[in-house]
This record gives sequence, C-alpha cells and structure tokens, in this order.
Amino acid sequence: MTASQPTILAGYATDDGAGLLYRGTELAEVVADREGPRGYQVSRSADGAVVETALPTRVLKPGV
Repeated sequence: MTASQPTILAGYATDDGAGLLYRGTELAEVVADREGPRGYQVSRSADGAVVETALPTRVLKPGV
C-alpha cells in the first residue's frame, strides 16, 4: 500500500440503534434497541473489496 492507498484494518461496524458489547477485548454480542439495526464484521477480500458480514443481533426489551 502507498499513501494514496490507505490501509483499513478489519473490524466491526453498526447501524444506528445497535451497539457492540465486549467482555475484555473480545466481542461478546451485538444488541439493538429495536428490530432492524445490525452489527457487521468488516474485512477486505483478496481483491481489496470491502466485505460486510451481518452478525446475530439481540433486540433489547424495554425495562429489562
């Protein structure tokens, strides 16, 4: 990679309304405040394309 081709490391992303819960440094689960928002694992394929993989998401219940 060169300065004109920045390196983006693999990681996680979320939609608005979703959050990532960690235990220590490990992702434990994805939670959301309603149906719809998701969390994603983000990486690059061998050809450099961005790959988003949807993760299981638990919807939080009000008052729990």
